[in-house]
Amino acid sequence: MRKKIAIAISVLALASFSFAFAKADDNSNSNGASDMQQKKADLQARLADAKTQREADMKQRREDRCTAIQNRIAERLANFDSIENKHMSVYSNMQNRIQKFIDRLSADGVDTAKVETDLTDLQTKITQFSTDYKAYLTALDGAKSFKCGDTDTATTTDVRTAMQAARTALVTVHQDTMAIRTFMRTTVVPDILALKKQKVESSSSSSSSSSSSSSESSTSESEQ
Repeated sequence: MRKKIAIAISVLALASFSFAFAKADDNSNSNGASDMQQKKADLQARLADAKTQREADMKQRREDRCTAIQNRIAERLANFDSIENKHMSVYSNMQNRIQKFIDRLSADGVDTAKVETDLTDLQTKITQFSTDYKAYLTALDGAKSFKCGDTDTATTTDVRTAMQAARTALVTVHQDTMAIRTFMRTTVVPDILALKKQKVESSSSSSSSSSSSSSESSTSESEQ
């Protein structure tokens, strides 16, 4: 009897131990799952924060680049305004000198039609330069009107597009100035030199004729 009671007590104790162990194991599994969920939530939060920071950094870099571009635009507007004035002053003096040359030789009876045509062509090229230069300034002003950081009205891409249009216009301006220099060197100057040579030859011929007439007159008077 006592043996049976001892066995029953042992079985009961073993069952209690097994129940307690199972309960502890359940609690451990529950805590492990909770820890995993917390770690996952923490990771997602860190990723979200990192994404937010990256977006803020990218926005700041775009605004910095945009500001740098705007500063360059302002510098170019100031510098090229001065350069345009210098160009137009040079071109104005150039035209005035050619016109005075034409007037002087025309008064001496020299045919200046070729140089007059050259002057007309030169004036056309200068007018084209002025027109294209104003188009360039307009393109720069268009780029300058954008506000950095204002995504409702402009983005960095918009500013870059406007700057590309301004650079294209500037290429045209450079081509205009090159065309004027080339035309002066290869056409106007040679034609002016040719007229000067013609004037010298005409003067020499007139002097020779005058000397010959004077000589003949003196000879005639001597014979008389």
